Amino acid sequence: MSDVLTIGKFLQDMRKRSGKNQRQVSRELAMTPGNICRWEKDRQKIPVDKVHEVAQVYGMSEDEEHQLVSFSGEAMVLPNEALSEYKLFYALIMLPKGVRDRVIRAVRAYDSTPQKK
Repeated sequence: MSDVLTIGKFLQDMRKRSGKNQRQVSRELAMTPGNICRWEKDRQKIPVDKVHEVAQVYGMSEDEEHQLVSFSGEAMVLPNEALSEYKLFYALIMLPKGVRDRVIRAVRAYDSTPQKK
């Protein structure tokens, strides 16, 4: 057995530490238990838009979330958007939680204001 820590092993360890099973996690992430199983066996890549949500569901610290992001850098499935949008997303999730939450609230407030046509 290998001593190399893979993203799958990292996710499995974090899930077990949170006290949740794959079915519970899948419900919270609105995914199938098969998705979680394939992540943990390194058979499926984590969608980039799920990384922060996974960290929250597993109760990861900021350092652990950063570790997930660094693991995921080569394992994430990039959406069809431009690379610049990925870089913006990555920069957002790397912010300290308090700052990130304020940015998200500001964006939501901006999105909810009526736009002039």
